[in-house]
Amino acid sequence: MPLNNDESLEQSLEWLLEEEGGFSNHPADTGGATMYGVTQATYNAWRKSIKKTQQPVGKITQEEAKSLYRAMYWDEAGCDKLPFPVNYMVFDGAVNSGPSRSDKWLQEALSVKQDGILGPKTLGALEEALAASDGVIYYRLIDARLKFLVALVKSKPSQLVFLLGWMRRLIRVLLRAVASVGIN
Repeated sequence: MPLNNDESLEQSLEWLLEEEGGFSNHPADTGGATMYGVTQATYNAWRKSIKKTQQPVGKITQEEAKSLYRAMYWDEAGCDKLPFPVNYMVFDGAVNSGPSRSDKWLQEALSVKQDGILGPKTLGALEEALAASDGVIYYRLIDARLKFLVALVKSKPSQLVFLLGWMRRLIRVLLRAVASVGIN
């Protein structure tokens, strides 16, 4: 039985928080200190948007992180327009590299114009790809993301320290996606 939007979001948040973990402040991470994968700058922007005072990101609660992720990544990337598990894959990419970029990866995987807008052409192409029932779309989406990450490391060698972890994450995202639709 397909998941509705709220169920998709809850499952996606559960998997995302598994990936993001707790507090981190790796010296090579250009985002600085993070908690549940949320950077201080993102936390500041979100708290400002909900008219709350700034505070250290280390104080973010898991419930705040979920609300932030829904507003700034799930909703912004248009994940509510997408079926599960594609919405999970786009959401995870949005958190790591931005909503527009993640939407462009989906569009690249679908061979449609990469404008970062999930309009009728993108959604129609996705419907056709999913109707093919061969799962190729899931692999193509991960491939688009991997190509970006490799290019990022080439342009910013200091990020090489993260590449293996990113690749492992992409494998887990792919495995979750294909398992949830019954593809071996």
